[in-house]
Amino acid sequence: MDIALQSDADHYRILPEQEPTRGPLRLDFLVLLEDGYRMRSRFGKLLKKYTIIEYKGATDYLDIKSFFGGLAHAFQYLMSGTGVSGKPVHIPGIDEVLLMFVCMPFPKKLMDLLNGTPVTEVEPGVYRLQIMKLDVLIVVQSILEGDEYLWIRNLRRGPDLEEFNRMAQQAVEHPEDELRDSLIQFPRATSQADMLAYPFGDCRESQKFRCKHRSF
Repeated sequence: MDIALQSDADHYRILPEQEPTRGPLRLDFLVLLEDGYRMRSRFGKLLKKYTIIEYKGATDYLDIKSFFGGLAHAFQYLMSGTGVSGKPVHIPGIDEVLLMFVCMPFPKKLMDLLNGTPVTEVEPGVYRLQIMKLDVLIVVQSILEGDEYLWIRNLRRGPDLEEFNRMAQQAVEHPEDELRDSLIQFPRATSQADMLAYPFGDCRESQKFRCKHRSF
């Protein structure tokens, strides 16, 4: 390479074996669907066999840097397989993997930068696109509609009185559901994984084998 760049000597540097990140790439959440099982919930039907979820906090903004970071995670996952803690089990095909970004405000600047990439609004607050044949969903919590999205819509954001009353009513209607009851009583202690599980509808205590949400 030095020979090919000889006429530009003293104007470049070659740094061998560089590590682009300070540590290993990490996934916020990974949802694994059971083989052959068809998700019944409205949100669950959007998922693929392997869904990587990149979650942005209520005060964070989904910008182009975060978007590229999520893509890097997804393509590294495609290369390394679906094992946990570095133990590969299966190398998924790109058609089996979905990259999902969950954010609170609408990422207008990112959408403007993606101009030219076809983006489809699947339903209010859910946007689908493809990057190098990888399916990508952008889920905007503040735009989601309907009771099925009530819990994810209020993830890390204090619900208004009407939303809280609806959440409390759901807890009353499901007294057997200890997790839902704990979310109402201790909303600040709620984990992201628990709140994200509710839209799937298939991840209840009695059906944990259906789908798993894991943080890495």
